[in-house]
Amino acid sequence: MEGGPPEVIFDQWTHEQGVRAALDRPGNRDDERATFCVESLASRLGSSWKHEPLTIVTDSRTWQVGEGDPKVTLRTTDFDFVRMCFGRRSRGQVLAMNWDGDPERYVDDLVLFTWATEDQPA
Repeated sequence: MEGGPPEVIFDQWTHEQGVRAALDRPGNRDDERATFCVESLASRLGSSWKHEPLTIVTDSRTWQVGEGDPKVTLRTTDFDFVRMCFGRRSRGQVLAMNWDGDPERYVDDLVLFTWATEDQPA
């Protein structure tokens, strides 16, 4: 995808979704920018993960972070994964996502900024 460095695309897409939520309009779930963000986040997580292995399955890809045999899997959409990583979900919302295994030890390391202080619209 063209359009600038990843940070510009992250900001553009994330803030657009925030405006949509504020206007009570559904997020753009089929936007290729969400898939672009997942690809960038996957490579960043993969290169910096220092915890027990985790499998992440989204609409566009499946990957493992960490070394070894993963005991926990997160299954989600590209849209929700990016929203989660950028702190647009509360900790409770993330814990309630589709996890196989106990997510408690992973969730804090998947959020790149801070948690939303209250549940956010889907």
